[in-house]
Amino acid sequence: MKRKSNLLAVVVFECLLTVTIAATGGPSVEWSKTFGESNYDVGHSVQQASDGGYIITGRTKSYGAGNWDVWLIKTDLIFY
Repeated sequence: MKRKSNLLAVVVFECLLTVTIAATGGPSVEWSKTFGESNYDVGHSVQQASDGGYIITGRTKSYGAGNWDVWLIKTDLIFY
């Protein structure tokens, strides 16, 4: 019986969480910057650097030799 009560509590919590996220519109965006062009570009990993910026790795077909090429992007603290 305790197992059913725990399951019911989890289901109710998930429903309330879903309703709360839907009602608030989800998390707010603090900043946004786009890299890439019209072809297939994808980021694979993001790590915050010691200076507060970010290091991003990924792949691109928009730039380079024509097939898959590597992205290595380092941002600073200033975002436009």
